[in-house]
Amino acid sequence: MAGNEYSSNNFACVCRLNTDGSFDSTFNGDGKLHINSNMGTNAVQLLNNGKIVLGGTYYYSNYSQSGFTLVKVNANGTLDASFGNSGFKNFNFGGQNDYLYGILVQADGKILAAGSSAGKFALARINTNAGYDANFNITGKTLTEFDAGSTSRANYISFEPDQKILATGLISRNDSTVGFCTARFHTGNTVGLMERQDLLQTWVYPNPFTQSFTLDVALT
Repeated sequence: MAGNEYSSNNFACVCRLNTDGSFDSTFNGDGKLHINSNMGTNAVQLLNNGKIVLGGTYYYSNYSQSGFTLVKVNANGTLDASFGNSGFKNFNFGGQNDYLYGILVQADGKILAAGSSAGKFALARINTNAGYDANFNITGKTLTEFDAGSTSRANYISFEPDQKILATGLISRNDSTVGFCTARFHTGNTVGLMERQDLLQTWVYPNPFTQSFTLDVALT
């Protein structure tokens, strides 16, 4: 189980329970790991080798800026020092407010992290050593804006049967409405680039009509 402790700072916590509900003492001695990191945890993935990946939001000094953070924990409850900076990978997309909401670990161990950056869909892929995956949109990161002036965030990531990446989340528009939004991203040579369809908003009235009608088209 993974979660947060809120006191003077945000701390990530992870614990492992036995099948009877008691703490597993083989995990960090008492079944609990308290990560002093100014980090809020939103996602957790268990790897085949027993290691654990936590994903969340890292808050910089004075909480003036936030970014994505990933933490890898060994099966025995210690931080995996081979991953990033002693088990941590903190990064941002250049905005002041970056928040991670979902992670997905690929079969090859690479980590997909999804969330928002300055109100845009944010997606990144991180190698097993915590470096950016240069095969993912060259920089390892990609941002998507759905409608001009709207804000959006990616909450969930999954793989399509053809291994394309599907990210789903929420969008808030200028008219104060909130809805769902989904983006699908290519793999292969165009990995990380959003697969676009040209869709126009249209209105036809009156409906039904007898001799004439009006067609309004919203151009982007």
